[in-house]
Amino acid sequence: MSTYTILLADDEELVANVAKAMLMHLGYRVITAGNGKEALDLFQQNQEDISMVILDYNMPEMDGLDCLNAIRETSTIPALISTGASSEFTPEKIQECQLQGVLMKPFTMEEIRDKINKILS
Repeated sequence: MSTYTILLADDEELVANVAKAMLMHLGYRVITAGNGKEALDLFQQNQEDISMVILDYNMPEMDGLDCLNAIRETSTIPALISTGASSEFTPEKIQECQLQGVLMKPFTMEEIRDKINKILS
C-alpha cells in the first residue's frame, strides 16, 4: 500500500469522484477540492502530507495554473494538470508552468497510474 497523498482539485463533482475512486483503488490517500482556491487552502494546511497535486485546468474562483503558481511560491511539489483542451499545453508551456505532465480527460486508470508512477518513483 502506498503512503502517498494526492491533492485532487476538480470542479466537476462526477469527474472528481471518479478520479478519487481510481486513485484510492491504486492505493493513494486523496484530498479533494472543488476549486483552485479550496485546493490552495488545503495544500497550505496539509503541505507536509501531500506528495503531489492534480489540478483541473478550468475551475471557478481560481484555475489550475493560478493555483499551481500560488503553490509554487512555497513548494516544488510534483503537479499534473487535467484538461480536455489538448492544444493548450505545448511542451514549452508544460515546462514553463513547471508541470510534470498533462492528464487528458477523459483518462483511464492506466493513464493516471502510469503518469503518477513515473513522477513518484
